[in-house]
Amino acid sequence: MIDYKKKLTQALASHEFVTKQRDEEKTTLDKARATLQSTLTAQKITQEIAEELQNQAHSQISSIVSRCLEAVFGEEAYTFLVKFKQSRGKTEAELLLLKQGASVEQAIDAIDSAGGGVVDVVSFALRLACLVLTRPKKRQLLVMDEPFKHLSKEYRPAVRDLLLTLSRELNVQMIIVTHDPVLQIGKVVEL
Repeated sequence: MIDYKKKLTQALASHEFVTKQRDEEKTTLDKARATLQSTLTAQKITQEIAEELQNQAHSQISSIVSRCLEAVFGEEAYTFLVKFKQSRGKTEAELLLLKQGASVEQAIDAIDSAGGGVVDVVSFALRLACLVLTRPKKRQLLVMDEPFKHLSKEYRPAVRDLLLTLSRELNVQMIIVTHDPVLQIGKVVEL
């Protein structure tokens, strides 16, 4: 009888210990679930904010680049698009060009699929967009070395007009190294 009493006492103590441990684990699990829910909610809010900022950035950048393309190429101009996509847990930006009248599915890669002159204009416009959209404002200065070297001569007068217009409108000073007399505007220093 004493053995049974001893075994019963041990079983009750073991039961109490396991019950207490279960209750502690349940409390820990409830806290972990609450933390997970808070984390998922914060992640969703962060993703929504990031998406809105991406849309704003796309709108501002694409308007500057598209404006430059239109000023240089006129009716043959492309529209510039930035397509954001999630890859390996990070957001990547794909730079695309869309011909007039084409659908978004027909957009081409801005760097690999367009001609050198188009790439020159896009590159210039992206540098300009970065400078203009930087917060806090930095000194509005662009220094470029032969920025339009691949652009056909027929489009260079349009680039000249674009540079003069953007410099005035955006209050941007541009220092350009060039051998092209059409692009030698403003104060010219010959070395």
